[in-house]
Amino acid sequence: MTKTRVALVDMGERLPIDLNKLSGKLNSKLNSFEFSPAQSITAARIGDPTIADEWHDVEILLDMLRTDSRLQSYDLIIGFTHYKITEKASPPDSNHRDYFCLSDFHKVSVISLNDNIVKFKPPGRNLYQYAAFLSICELLINLAKKDMVHSATNFCLFDDCEDRLGFRQGMEKGEICTGCLSKLERAGVSRTVVIQAQKVLKWCKYNSLRHSIIQTLCNPIITLALGTAVGWTAKSYVPKEQSIIIFIPTAIIIIIMLIYTRYFSK
Repeated sequence: MTKTRVALVDMGERLPIDLNKLSGKLNSKLNSFEFSPAQSITAARIGDPTIADEWHDVEILLDMLRTDSRLQSYDLIIGFTHYKITEKASPPDSNHRDYFCLSDFHKVSVISLNDNIVKFKPPGRNLYQYAAFLSICELLINLAKKDMVHSATNFCLFDDCEDRLGFRQGMEKGEICTGCLSKLERAGVSRTVVIQAQKVLKWCKYNSLRHSIIQTLCNPIITLALGTAVGWTAKSYVPKEQSIIIFIPTAIIIIIMLIYTRYFSK
């Protein structure tokens, strides 16, 4: 089976994530695609912000990716940057100028990992989940060859999120609404690709393992269970062979709380 080749490009050389790690996660869930990091586009080449001395014009960034001779062999290209990105036509209100991601609806997309926009991701989700969530959004848009974003707030992958706080709820839901599923089908995006994309969204909706472990260990129930276990086994009169009676229920409690914290706690 011929796979769709997708380049992941560092734009600005200051990413807070490793694109090798991100491509590995995406490749593990999207069998129809081959994600791989490509050569970076340097900060020197990108230059200074061109809009209000603060934002980079996304059209300029998209054109850099589109015309880069090193990227011509790829079917799709996703650029990741630590810069703030916007459109020239965006409202002058600085609170609405920052964009999560933008695309040419054909082949090329740019995703921002700037702190000013990343802060809207749900707590407990890491930057790899954030980047993967937006990568799926841009991937499906470019496969459909049309703007899939809608103004209706359905807590869907393709919500416009004019109110940036809506992004958190959309990522927590990790879903594509029925209307958008129909649009993707009509645009010729295969059901197999959509199912694979939904696997990534499912991973993105859960708390990260690191966050789950920290939250679990901070839970008062776990503190009590661990304290009880340590206290009992420290007693010299408790035979060694009986200490397992304390540790088994303690371990069960910890595992139950870890599963709850990661997959069910919001």
